[in-house]
Amino acid sequence: MRNVVMFVALAGVMGMTGACVIQESDSDASKFREGIPSKEQVSLEEPVASTGTTGTQSFELGMGLQDGPGATSYATYYRFTREMFDGVNLGTAAILGSIWIIVSYPPTSLEEEEAIWGPWTEALSPAEYRFRATEVASEEYAYALEARAKNTDDPWKAVWLGEGFGEGHQDHLAGWFELDFDTANEVDPTRLNADEESGKVRVTYDLRSYPTTIRAQMTETQSDAWFDIRLTTEKDGGGRVDIDALDDVDDSKVTKKEDVAMRSRWLATGAGRADVTVAHGDLPEGTVVHASECWSASFSRVYWSDTIGMEPGQGDEASCAFEGAEF
Repeated sequence: MRNVVMFVALAGVMGMTGACVIQESDSDASKFREGIPSKEQVSLEEPVASTGTTGTQSFELGMGLQDGPGATSYATYYRFTREMFDGVNLGTAAILGSIWIIVSYPPTSLEEEEAIWGPWTEALSPAEYRFRATEVASEEYAYALEARAKNTDDPWKAVWLGEGFGEGHQDHLAGWFELDFDTANEVDPTRLNADEESGKVRVTYDLRSYPTTIRAQMTETQSDAWFDIRLTTEKDGGGRVDIDALDDVDDSKVTKKEDVAMRSRWLATGAGRADVTVAHGDLPEGTVVHASECWSASFSRVYWSDTIGMEPGQGDEASCAFEGAEF
């Protein structure tokens, strides 16, 4: 799951325009910007306060919600739900926001069906980058962040690809993008920690109407681990996070990988429920672990049960915001 956080790291690559040398042009490239949602349009709402308010509040990615003196003791799966929601939601918004920074500059070159920004680099980078937008059909745009070794004539390689649609298209505010960690590491291995990050992340989003959705899929990693995370947000602020993954649930990350699934739901008040399934890996053959946790509008646990006694049972399932488990 750590690769979710790496969205923001690659966004840093994309957002280097503050150090860029991008030549100005008087030409209008506004149509190429229409297919890229703004950061504000992408930011989905998440469970927040017990007052029923919602918003896009966040915490530091990868750190989790920490209990401190006087702090609420947050429910375990509420923490995980929030971390996954923020990792995908804010990571997606950060990347598309960084693309917006790039295309807010006049392009270096502009033709009727293509615009190019860059190339640019920075003093400590072994690579240089450019961003290319192409109109492949009426109000349908293909985007690419490309890189190559600095001060060479090497072919450009795409580290980020995407597709979006203009304001007059029925699919405006829907689209996808894909990050290629292997290619990014090939041209700039220190940026993304090439020894640890591999594979591709494909993000598909549909922000046209409620319920809005963002889906992140990680594939082709060196360790064969993968994940599929789906975020859904309702107009009233309720929503859900659905996760399917193959990963090692042991903190050591040196044992077998388990099949993991989580179905997490919350109301506009923030109260919610998560149901988790773990199978295979280091578990005895035929063993399937189920666990359910419910939390209140203040995010404290009101119910817990699991099938192997990981923790003592707690509370009454009748106090859950949602009736019945989703395994």
